[in-house]
Amino acid sequence: MRYVFLFLSFPLLFYVFYIEKLDIKTSLYKVFKYAILLNTVVIIIGALFSLKIVETYKFTRFGYNGILLSQGFTPYFYLAATMLFWSFRDKKMFLLTLILSIVSGIKGVYFAECLALSLMVLCNKELSKMFKIKVLSVLFIVFAALVIILLNTHPFKELMDSNSFLSALFSYRTDNLLCEIETLSRDNFNIFIGANGADISRLELQIVDIFMFFGLTGLLVYGVFVFKLIKIIKGNTLALIFLATAVLLSALSGNLFYIPLSSFVLVITLFSLVQIQDSTV
Repeated sequence: MRYVFLFLSFPLLFYVFYIEKLDIKTSLYKVFKYAILLNTVVIIIGALFSLKIVETYKFTRFGYNGILLSQGFTPYFYLAATMLFWSFRDKKMFLLTLILSIVSGIKGVYFAECLALSLMVLCNKELSKMFKIKVLSVLFIVFAALVIILLNTHPFKELMDSNSFLSALFSYRTDNLLCEIETLSRDNFNIFIGANGADISRLELQIVDIFMFFGLTGLLVYGVFVFKLIKIIKGNTLALIFLATAVLLSALSGNLFYIPLSSFVLVITLFSLVQIQDSTV
């Protein structure tokens, strides 16, 4: 039922943004602004007093998530905030969001922020090629450094020593995928409708999960939905970058269509970015 939430909420959100023409974008910007500021305060207090509740994983692994209780939702929250603050030209909140992204200690957050910023630089026609190369180089170095530092902390270091680099990088997702594939057969899995007898677990690899549970039919449905979104937001560079980053992130770490709040943030942020562009034309 979690996967159905996006389809149930989409018509209502579409009506709010395109039929009533309400100024939702400004309200959403304020919600993200106050949420980020509150989360900053909570993280600082939690770090000073060693409060486990603000930690991302509640144990020795580095990371502070603050009021964002689900690390699966965090990458999409920070990504949406980054795009909104950039579109509103709020540099202070934009930089604060990037800092909180680093503090989160979540690989998916690092990947999403790096990819989104890289695409924004590449798609900016006002920047010279040399400047783009320099900025992209810096982004890659920072992203690589953050991931390397994280992978050399507990428990990733032990995981690399006992298993492999991919096991640590994808937090066992690749290992679990191989185990799932070994259990599939013609008797318990149909390529068109997915598992019909196999005991399938969620791998947090979005495209793979959809295929495992719903087969090619599920992939077709979600493919059509994403294609429709692209048609709605075409011409809006920031919205396209946000959608592309979110979909690619979900393919590697899941939770976009599985966590209802993630899919809600995806749609409402996309429509807000479109409204922002329309209001500035």
